[in-house]
Amino acid sequence: MALIPFRELMEDAESRSYAVGYFETWDIQSLLGVLRAAEKARSPVIVGFNGVYLPKLCNNDKRWLGVYGHAGKTAAQRAKVPVSLIFNESPRLDWVYESMKSGFNLVMYTDEGLSWDERVERIKALVQDAHKRGIAVEAEADELGDAPQSKKTDTPRTDPEKTARFVSATGVDALGVSVGNLHGDSDNKVTLDIDLIERLKIFVKVPLVLHAGSGIEEKSLKEGIRAGIRKINIGRAVKKPAFYSIRQRANDVGEMYPGYEVLGSGALTDLLGKVGSVVQAEVIKKLEIIGSAGRA
Repeated sequence: MALIPFRELMEDAESRSYAVGYFETWDIQSLLGVLRAAEKARSPVIVGFNGVYLPKLCNNDKRWLGVYGHAGKTAAQRAKVPVSLIFNESPRLDWVYESMKSGFNLVMYTDEGLSWDERVERIKALVQDAHKRGIAVEAEADELGDAPQSKKTDTPRTDPEKTARFVSATGVDALGVSVGNLHGDSDNKVTLDIDLIERLKIFVKVPLVLHAGSGIEEKSLKEGIRAGIRKINIGRAVKKPAFYSIRQRANDVGEMYPGYEVLGSGALTDLLGKVGSVVQAEVIKKLEIIGSAGRA
């Protein structure tokens, strides 16, 4: 199926009442792990990289952003399921514009330090530029208080009328909402405000996005999708098993350097050798829960 427009993913999700998962990746192994999971589950999927962390990995040099973007685009084009590629939640507008030259077909800019008018002005200009390139833009009227880039200590719920005005003024293609979701490691105990999601669905005429989807209680997550959530961001749920896999491999190897097979060999002594498979297994579970499995 290859890389397809985000709009097409959302149209199918809306028509068949499921959500598409964005699974945050950080390297080739995690990227391919997500795509293999989507192929096995016959599910559409969104892959991409975090706009807060990726500049640090690139040593704040935008030249290297294209390495990640083009790698993601190439992998998506070779996938057997529908895929979109996002540069997610970047507070750095210059990196967002650069990402649009680098293979990403969905971008998100967010900066809570801006006033309402400044936020609308910048995102509106971004949308106009992105749409000329055939690229979609996700945004949020207010950030979650515990987002990686956030400076806030609280998370007010999304106001339907105010948010509808924001969407109308900016022309964004999708909207991140605050409906009880939190980024913290909550062991799947977070529940969503379903009534608010239903009200937002009435007022907001673009797909609703649930950030911090890893910690949502399964029943509540499914209810949220039925109420109108169409994209779910999942990061910690895939990074956590990857961490435990690396730690276990390191413990098994011990303190002595085992030779060049410690990285890049795929052998039992390769500390990263199981990351792709544990990511794949976790993603398959999530695809089943959010209802996208079997939709491709």
